[in-house]
Amino acid sequence: MIPRITRFLTTLLVGYVLCAISSPLLHSLHVSLYAPELCLGIVLFLACGRRERPLAGIVTTFFLGLIRDGFSGGGLVGMHSEIYMSVFLIAYLTAGRVSYRSPIMFMLFTGAASIISSLIFFLMSAIFDQSFDQFDLIFRLMIPQALITAPFGPVVAMILEPIFN
Repeated sequence: MIPRITRFLTTLLVGYVLCAISSPLLHSLHVSLYAPELCLGIVLFLACGRRERPLAGIVTTFFLGLIRDGFSGGGLVGMHSEIYMSVFLIAYLTAGRVSYRSPIMFMLFTGAASIISSLIFFLMSAIFDQSFDQFDLIFRLMIPQALITAPFGPVVAMILEPIFN
């Protein structure tokens, strides 16, 4: 069994690599508005699999959010950290009630988490970011982004599975 600190660092490394691959690639293809939230798959994997204690999962999602903030450019620092920690808590609380073992259910859960993530982003931007004025863009891209993000949830889970077994 892999020690906790190694799993923590490996999870952050996987998150960093996923952000590093997706950000420049999507900007070069001019489709950065439809970027999938790949780190959201990591957050859901940690929450649904209950692989970690809640505090360890929250700490991991906090640092994943900081990594994501570094790649998103602009905006408030810590925005994705707050979003990922909130999504982790919601997913952790619901994971005991619903089975997410099949890839289809995990995909549906990833899509729902993406919509929740967009709603939290809207709330945080409305409250804390006085310069943000593109609220209609959030609502127009919420469903397309959820549909793009959903298939990547099971893929990210398959990448992380060997680390936690």
